[in-house]
Amino acid sequence: MKSITRFYLLFIFLFCNYALLHAQGNQAIIAGNVSGNGSKPLVGAAVTVRNESTGFKASTLTNEKGDY
Repeated sequence: MKSITRFYLLFIFLFCNYALLHAQGNQAIIAGNVSGNGSKPLVGAAVTVRNESTGFKASTLTNEKGDY
């Protein structure tokens, strides 16, 4: 009985710690598509995102499919 209780306690401890450690991250992905008239992709369009809270900016250009 003690070994089963220890097993469950260990499982709960590991599960809770895993959930807490992976609850938040500092990475994000922003993806999209830029298109013009007739839904044609805009190649080489500049896309800039800015976090208003921190002022962080990231810029990129769209590819041949209009994806960024």
